[in-house]
Amino acid sequence: MRLTAPYSPPQNGVAEQMNRTLTELARANLNGQGIPEYLWEYAISHAAYVRNPAYMKPMGTLTPYQGWFKNKPNIAHL
Repeated sequence: MRLTAPYSPPQNGVAEQMNRTLTELARANLNGQGIPEYLWEYAISHAAYVRNPAYMKPMGTLTPYQGWFKNKPNIAHL
């Protein structure tokens, strides 16, 4: 574990990149579907929900869901 100074986002690039990715996905969902901005919290939550079953380069062929629960996610409802 590496600690960073408080209130210094540039020191934690990986987390900041994920925050930006989720923000951009949520903004695209809101704008693309014409959803009002007061549903921002739900758009961020949905973006994280959709992003978690996606593959990540550091994990090879595993998704974050597979790494945590040890089985493939069921995405038939998406």
